[in-house]
Amino acid sequence: MVKTGMVTALYYTDLVAPSGEVLVSRDVPELLPFTYYYKEIFGKPPSGIKYEALKAANMSSTNMTRMVLVPPKAPLESISVLRKAFDSLAKDQDFLQDAIAMMRFQPRFEVGEAGEKLFKQASAASPEVVNFLRKYIDEANR
Repeated sequence: MVKTGMVTALYYTDLVAPSGEVLVSRDVPELLPFTYYYKEIFGKPPSGIKYEALKAANMSSTNMTRMVLVPPKAPLESISVLRKAFDSLAKDQDFLQDAIAMMRFQPRFEVGEAGEKLFKQASAASPEVVNFLRKYIDEANR
């Protein structure tokens, strides 16, 4: 729809690194992540419960959409093999070129400690944010 001129893209959903930093995507250099866009428009970074709820939802929908989990008692050797496979895939230029051509973005792989840290961030919404989201969803369903 962007190519036809029916819509104009303004920003994209924040991509968050395991460090918590909002990343600028090289896949859409013409756009800014939401947090940067907001600051550019309003002169200050977004804040408050609505922004915290948006961040929690974004972490779930953006960073954690394509997640690989193993059972808690999975053999360490199996985990190691999976991590090595994803590390290798992240460096495979043929795969990355195909991904960019087909999906228009380069997949990011957070493996090992970085992946575990990102998972903890995404699943650590405060009770205040959880309650706000529940109330918001309940009101929307009325």
